[in-house]
Amino acid sequence: MDFNQIESVLAVAKYRNFTRAASEVHVSQSSLSQQILKLEKELGVRLFQRTTRSVSITPVGVAFVKHAERILEERQQVLRAINQYKTAALG
Repeated sequence: MDFNQIESVLAVAKYRNFTRAASEVHVSQSSLSQQILKLEKELGVRLFQRTTRSVSITPVGVAFVKHAERILEERQQVLRAINQYKTAALG
């Protein structure tokens, strides 16, 4: 699992649409689909239920999103702390 996959899942959960989600994360729709399928295979669960007309999030997908949002927030906090340290060290 990597941050790109996490961001992709969050985008699909937000839009319930692979095309709009792909646009948000700046990848092609097919690349986004492949990232999510790879993650689902790695996890052994389906995060989204797909039909030709719609995308819905599964119950395990809801739980994943909850944790994924926290992971990305923690990542941002770490990056901010590192940048503050670098700024202080250079100043």
